[in-house]
Amino acid sequence: MKEDYIILNNESSLDNNIVVVELPSISIPKERIEEVSVLGLDGNLTISDGTYEPTTKKCKVYYEGKTYDSLVEFLKNNGTVVFSNFPDRFYYYKIISEIPLKEIIANEWYEFEINFKCQPFGYAIDNEPVIITQKDTLVYNFGTYYSKPKITVYGNGDINLFVGDEQIILRGIEEYITIDTAKLRTYKDTIRQNDKKVGNYPILKKGENNITWDGNINKIEIVPNWRYLM
Repeated sequence: MKEDYIILNNESSLDNNIVVVELPSISIPKERIEEVSVLGLDGNLTISDGTYEPTTKKCKVYYEGKTYDSLVEFLKNNGTVVFSNFPDRFYYYKIISEIPLKEIIANEWYEFEINFKCQPFGYAIDNEPVIITQKDTLVYNFGTYYSKPKITVYGNGDINLFVGDEQIILRGIEEYITIDTAKLRTYKDTIRQNDKKVGNYPILKKGENNITWDGNINKIEIVPNWRYLM
C-alpha cells in the first residue's frame, strides 16, 4: 500500500518526517448565493454571481523527527499544497490551525490536525503551454470548470483574435503582447499595454475552444491554467 503524503511548496511530507494519518475528505466548494424575498413569489429567489467560497481541508498527521525548526519551516503559513488522493492538482492554501509544538515535542508520535484554508479551485499540475501556429485550432479543456489563461500573441500590427466566442481586438502590436485573464492585465514584459486591447479577457470553457484570428500572427502561446471544482 502506498504511503499518503502532502506536498507543500514543492516539498513532500515524505522527506520531512511527517506521517499523514488522514487526508482531507472529498468536497465541493460552496457557491456564493443570495436569497431574496420577492413580493408575489412563493419561497425565495436565489441569486448567484458564479463565484465560490474557500474550503477548509483537514489533514491528520504526526511528526517522527527531532528537528523542530525544520518542521516549522515545512509548515509554512501559505503557498501551494498537493494531497496524494488528488496528485494531479494543487491548491492555494493558508494554514489556519495552530501547530501544537509543545505537545509534539513532549509526546512521541503526537497526532495533530492541520487545517488548510484553500481557494475553491484545484489547479492542474500539468500546465504546459499550448503552442498554436494555425488558424482554427481547437484547444480542449479537460478540467471541470472554465479556465483563466495567459495568452501571448506573437505578431505585428492590428489583430482580431477569437478565443471561442470571445473577440479581442489588439492594436499596434510590436513583436508580442500578453493577455493575462487571471490577473486582468495586458502587458509586454513589464510594460502595461491595456490600451492596446479592446474586449473582455478570454476564458477557455469546458470542452472545445476554437482559436483563430485576422491579422499578422506568427504563433500564439497559451498557458491554460486548467482548474477543477473539487
